[in-house]
Amino acid sequence: MYKDNEKSLLTLVQNHMLDYPDAAVQDIYKLLYQGAMGPGHIMHNPEAACNYLQQEWQSLTAEPQAQLTETVATNGQVIRVHLRPLKALLANPKPLWQAMYNSAHLFIENKALFLEQWQHLRTLIVNNLLPFTIEQFTELDAGAQRDNYPPIHHSARYRSAYRPAYRILLADEFKTLKIIIEDTRSSG
Repeated sequence: MYKDNEKSLLTLVQNHMLDYPDAAVQDIYKLLYQGAMGPGHIMHNPEAACNYLQQEWQSLTAEPQAQLTETVATNGQVIRVHLRPLKALLANPKPLWQAMYNSAHLFIENKALFLEQWQHLRTLIVNNLLPFTIEQFTELDAGAQRDNYPPIHHSARYRSAYRPAYRILLADEFKTLKIIIEDTRSSG
């Protein structure tokens, strides 16, 4: 990894830890996975993904003051769009669904990048630059390696503390979604 990439990875993870101090190493794995692999895994069954989005959307309360997006990739091209603040801006999730669909079809997954960043995370932990132990990393890594580094869920602690409800998009697709939001708000 080049020095600039090392620094940007450290910055990404440190910023995430500032926003989510209860995050476990499992949550950082998920962050890096999403940044390198994009939204494709949730879209393997588009009909199920659409139904799940509709159900989740209906179950959530709008939170207009909450953070709308956050970066999950060191290059800034992949983001999480949080559903609660988005629900305060959109009456229904159809435009989000289109952005998800487009993102999944445009994004090129890069497992090699994920694995490179994941192993660099190990170095950051060994060098005491992050609040995790090497044992925590090694335990998660062993299970992930056995399963060929799959997508995983957030830790129970993270889910309890932050109630995550978001979708992964390409940043460019979110720009298009913002235009739709602005048009909807100005015409309504």
